[in-house]
Amino acid sequence: MSRLANRGARLIGAALCIASMQLPTAMGQQQSPPAVEAVMQRVNEIRRSGEEHDNPLAELTAFEKLDAEYRSVPNYPGNTVLTMVYEMQSFLGNHPAALRAYDERYDRYAPGYRAAIKDSASASLDLANLQAAPALAALDQLADDAQVIMINEAHHVPFHRTFTEQALTLLRKKGFTHFAAETFDAEDVELAKRGYPVLKTGRYTREPVFAEMVRTAIRAGYELVAYEHIGDGGIDEREQGQARNLIERVLERNPKAKLVVHAGYAHINERDEPKRMAQYFKQWSGIDPLTIDQTEMTERSSPDYEDPLYDRVLQKYAPKQTTVLRKAGGDLWSLDPGKYDVTVIHPRTTYENGRPTWLKTLAGRKTYELPNRVCGTATSCLVRARFVSESDAAVAVDQIEVKADQVAQATLLLPPGEFNIDVEDAAGKRLEIFKAQVSATRK
Repeated sequence: MSRLANRGARLIGAALCIASMQLPTAMGQQQSPPAVEAVMQRVNEIRRSGEEHDNPLAELTAFEKLDAEYRSVPNYPGNTVLTMVYEMQSFLGNHPAALRAYDERYDRYAPGYRAAIKDSASASLDLANLQAAPALAALDQLADDAQVIMINEAHHVPFHRTFTEQALTLLRKKGFTHFAAETFDAEDVELAKRGYPVLKTGRYTREPVFAEMVRTAIRAGYELVAYEHIGDGGIDEREQGQARNLIERVLERNPKAKLVVHAGYAHINERDEPKRMAQYFKQWSGIDPLTIDQTEMTERSSPDYEDPLYDRVLQKYAPKQTTVLRKAGGDLWSLDPGKYDVTVIHPRTTYENGRPTWLKTLAGRKTYELPNRVCGTATSCLVRARFVSESDAAVAVDQIEVKADQVAQATLLLPPGEFNIDVEDAAGKRLEIFKAQVSATRK
């Protein structure tokens, strides 16, 4: 197996570990080997092609075709394929579609979920003694007493990365020196020197908002840390390996280092069964990390999939920014205090020309209207912008899927600068490339 193919297989293994953690085990499928083998072979083929050509639209098209072909087959492992679908939708800037694909897994494989979530214990939580506060201001205070801060994300919600990006800027001023991200590939040894991510940097860094978070970390002067562990021993081996890598690659080299860790979902849980990375890290390092959850009090494709508490919090506090709740005694509220220390609450997304308005908070981004019929004769196309000052291998600053029949004006959201705009069809064929200039005063 080539190094590229081996790396693709390793990335899939990590992604599927995450996917398997998202649906209750009791609601999973009994998978027959023939269906699993056929689908997983196709998944790996599509991913390897993605590694070589870096066209998420082509990958999305292939995964949707795979799902349509196999979804009626008994024991089809659709949870895996839908995970690929919602990730590609997020890579393409299709925020609503990513949310829908994520929740479709529950409709298919956990049909009682929507009824069960309405009976959650948090639904009756008394909010009378809780006061809302900006999350970044609260983090500014908490950081003084923390050496290690762990923040999680849902991998299909780039908005979570905007909070960590803002936190990185704040925490650098507080003396934090190292930034570890679950997705970083240790093979990309030139990342910090280069100043921007490329395809081999990692799986999720292919998504433009994640890439911008990495650029921010590099500009701020963080030492970047790859801590992922890939092996054949299952979830527990991975959790242990991640914790061990953080300790060996950061704390054993510099016991006083201050570390920010950006992880997926339950890896930051301090109490769980089986144990998670944060539990092993705390046990072996003797450091109690400050753990911040973003995945519970965040929007879904519809309120039907949300904890009722989320809507109550939005109704009561009407947050316009990422928010925390403070108890009467001053401590910050956590939806599950044993698992993580702080729960942040994200407002629902608002849109302008079909694009999330929170994208405009990144680097003073401005709207750049694409030419009409940018796809030419193609029914859909991938449009992405790269800084002229970065190589053609750089992860895009912004990228979207454009459909020929869409009503809204197709727009990119770009910071000031000069860009190469690259247009490819759903098969990965380049249709055109042109330059664009965005000034600081452009609307």
